[in-house]
Amino acid sequence: MSELEKARREQHEKWRKKWIRFLSIIICIFAVSSLLSFCAFNNIKKNTYVPYAEDGSVIHRAYLADNKFYDENYLNGSHAYVASLIDKMTADFSYDLEMAVDNVHFQYTYRIDAQIEIKDKASDSPIYNPVENLLPPTSKEARGKCLSINELVTLDYNAYNKIARDFVTSYNVENTGNNLIVRMHVDVVGISESFAEDNTGEYVIELYIPLLENTVKPVVHTTIPAGVQMIVAKDTKIQSVFLLFTIILGALTLLCLSGLGLFVLLSRNKHIDYARKVQMLVSNYKSYIQKILDEYDTTDYQVIRVEEFTELLEIRDTIRQPIFMYENADKTSTKFFVVTCLKTIYSYEIKVEDEENAYNTHKSGGAYLAK
Repeated sequence: MSELEKARREQHEKWRKKWIRFLSIIICIFAVSSLLSFCAFNNIKKNTYVPYAEDGSVIHRAYLADNKFYDENYLNGSHAYVASLIDKMTADFSYDLEMAVDNVHFQYTYRIDAQIEIKDKASDSPIYNPVENLLPPTSKEARGKCLSINELVTLDYNAYNKIARDFVTSYNVENTGNNLIVRMHVDVVGISESFAEDNTGEYVIELYIPLLENTVKPVVHTTIPAGVQMIVAKDTKIQSVFLLFTIILGALTLLCLSGLGLFVLLSRNKHIDYARKVQMLVSNYKSYIQKILDEYDTTDYQVIRVEEFTELLEIRDTIRQPIFMYENADKTSTKFFVVTCLKTIYSYEIKVEDEENAYNTHKSGGAYLAK
């Protein structure tokens, strides 16, 4: 093989390996990225429960009328109050919500009302229960991980007590339970896309103040659940992004794999293909072939090409002559031929073809006129 041909083959192989290596790296990057994106999508797809805590309370005070027994202006919630000493009362309502994640978009509405409840103790059914609106519905928005609502209302306890007494006296109603119920209604909705089921519902904080009693001890009730609660979190926007990335990266991986396969096929060294064909014939028909080192002089011979190597085998069996094999110095052409005594040579040739015909040798029969 000439040095020029050897250098050309080496250069071709280096170029081919470089591009195969480059395409392989690109495929690995796309494949790993697609896998990571799918794992992220799969994890987000699963329900994630985010803890949150709520708390509601009301601090009440009774401001006292002038008297000679108390030095204080008011009594706090730890006291029971003498009804006749109450001038007015205050109720300080508070509601707090804290999520375990940041940047939640809250939309919330709250209101406060007061209800005089006169009910029959025997049946526990209401007899008279008018409602007064102390604070109209208020809607607000907040962003963050915490939400806090605080509202203070003033109650004219004596006025409510008088209404209840007038009703009971007017109708001579007996055996009744009489209370003033002051309620704060809170309706909170987390409208962040991070939450799939984030409506906490309407909660009520209630202050029960007895009416028509000599002494008063208010009681607080709340529908807000105690302890840490769980909410389902699912960011649909990010989930869609990861799904889109997975599809795109997966498609690019398949496209690059197809491109690599096509490149390997089209850039395959035609010398390798040529050598494989020669080696296959030599291996299969070694006992019928005699290799010669010098090119056979075909002067004065009629050269007849055959389409298939098997035809040479038939001719060899017929005339009982050996099949000769000669490969040129550049290892780009190998001739198999049978010489007859009638000055005729039957020839079958395998050679490295031109670029545009690199892969048609076997298909076309590889038959060439020996030179």
